[in-house]
Amino acid sequence: MTALLRRTTIALALALRAGSAAAQAIPFTTAATPWDSEQLGNHRAVVRVGADVRFARAELPWRRPDRHPELKAVLVVSERDGTPIRNVRRGNITQEKGVIDFEPAAGAGRYF
Repeated sequence: MTALLRRTTIALALALRAGSAAAQAIPFTTAATPWDSEQLGNHRAVVRVGADVRFARAELPWRRPDRHPELKAVLVVSERDGTPIRNVRRGNITQEKGVIDFEPAAGAGRYF
């Protein structure tokens, strides 16, 4: 990544602040609209991009029971129009967390 890219840390519905993770529970909710699990997978995180930026980073705490989560697909979809985001870079993906960088092409708003 170049220094010219404007980076932002985005507030996640699942986000936990560093140092307080042990004291907090991850909020789980039910979606208001059906989720196409056949095409988009069984799980989703709600990622909120608060400003119109060129680049966003999501750090998602999770508990994955599979042995090689780094080999699984990671999709990012805009809530605004359901369009898959093409410019996605997978960072460190482990059983405990996933780091995903993406270009929020639809601007500020929610991404899944």
